[in-house]
Amino acid sequence: MSRSGGDAAISQDGSAAGDGLAALAFEHSPVAMIYTERRIIRRANGAFAAMFDLPLDRIEGLSMDLFYPSQQDSERLARHALGPLRATGCHADERTMQRQSGALFWCSVTGRSLTPEDPLARSIWCFQDLSHQWNVSELRPRDREVAIFVCEGYSAKEIARLLNLSPRTVEAYLARIKHKLAVRNVVELVSRIRPAAAKAG
Repeated sequence: MSRSGGDAAISQDGSAAGDGLAALAFEHSPVAMIYTERRIIRRANGAFAAMFDLPLDRIEGLSMDLFYPSQQDSERLARHALGPLRATGCHADERTMQRQSGALFWCSVTGRSLTPEDPLARSIWCFQDLSHQWNVSELRPRDREVAIFVCEGYSAKEIARLLNLSPRTVEAYLARIKHKLAVRNVVELVSRIRPAAAKAG
């Protein structure tokens, strides 16, 4: 009896210690991480706060829609993830995301659902900033945004909607980008500013 009770106490203490280590690992992980419930952030770590230029204490309760160029983009990507999450519990892709400042960047996203039967009910997501893979340092901020969207396959009309510009203005930006980078078409543009993606393709 005595031994059994002691084992239970040790087990409880070990579980509590394990929970503390798990929380510590999450909070101090160098990888940006969040826990969401139906696409509402319930917990985030410091790396995520730093990546998106937000104070950590302001993130809890925010919708994931706020981290994308538009709500439509956010919802489209969420729908895209549903199939893999239901089938395997996991999903990974690369996408354009938006910092608090409004700056866009290319990001690798990996998620695991804790409820595959209802994938977005409870899930964990990790983010990696892939900006270093883009050779866009010589472009102006707005030119960078247009170039990234073009490389994602968006049309001038779609980019205009996302950036609140006219299609003609987007075409003017694209012409300036091509001239600046000495490229003739979108294929050359992709190869020029993101060689890793061009080689992979």
